[in-house]
Amino acid sequence: MKRALGFAYLALFVLGLIHVLSPRLEAQNRIGNGSNQPRDGACFYLDAGYRGDSFCMNAGESRRNVEDRFNDKISSVRVFGRARVVVYEHENFGGARRTITGGVSNLQDWNDRITAVQVESDRMGFSGSESQNGVCFYLDADYRGEKFCVNGDESQQNLGEHYNDRISSIQIFGRAEVTVYDDENFGGSRQTFRQDVPNLRNWNDRITSFQVTGGQYGSSGGGYEPRNGACFYQDADYRGDSFCINAGESRRNVEDRFNDKISSVRVFGGARVVVYEHENFGGASRTIAGGGVSNLGDFNDKITSIEVR
Repeated sequence: MKRALGFAYLALFVLGLIHVLSPRLEAQNRIGNGSNQPRDGACFYLDAGYRGDSFCMNAGESRRNVEDRFNDKISSVRVFGRARVVVYEHENFGGARRTITGGVSNLQDWNDRITAVQVESDRMGFSGSESQNGVCFYLDADYRGEKFCVNGDESQQNLGEHYNDRISSIQIFGRAEVTVYDDENFGGSRQTFRQDVPNLRNWNDRITSFQVTGGQYGSSGGGYEPRNGACFYQDADYRGDSFCINAGESRRNVEDRFNDKISSVRVFGGARVVVYEHENFGGASRTIAGGGVSNLGDFNDKITSIEVR
């Protein structure tokens, strides 16, 4: 009887311990580098620019204390979907507080001050929410000021008086990319962005029209690998920054970020790749198939245009 009672008490103790620790374990399981980004929620980063160790929370969740690993160490906050964040200086939601809606790449006066957080649902409408695969445009640098957001594969021929020639920073989500123009109807000079731009500098207060596409440029690690197509990497052994395209597509010029910088090519499905030394498919060429080439050898850092057949 005593042994049975002992096992019963032990079982109750274990169940109680699991109940106490499960929220903490759940939070730890969400720690990463954006791999568990919520559809509606926020991620908190140790370093500015959304870098360093992080944890993510869904809308409707809160933390009375972010614990030692993150307490007074958070430097940037990224907000996703229809959510907004309230951060507090002290535990149990005490002390000074600040509300964040569009993400902040550098908390500045709130850097290394956050102890408690609340992630709330924000149903204010489309202009206040980022897309899983889209772009947000801000009036001020560092993703501040008024903003509007669009999904992938949308465009606007004229931003209208409120935003025309007033955009200062751009935030990009998922696999989207955006091409901006300094004239309406996609005219004049243009530039394509595939990653966040906290300060547009020479494009500051110049954007009049834009086109957003789903985008096939990505970071290393094969985040977007086509069923039939190819991925192109800046480093050998399929490492470094990369972009991918489907079979049947081509690039007359891979642009500055990758021009004369590709070192390995990975081929998927039944695709075949032809790479060229010059733009518009000119100069020396090489055909790649059968899984790809981990080191381009004599074609390393020479590719300017490509065809995926």
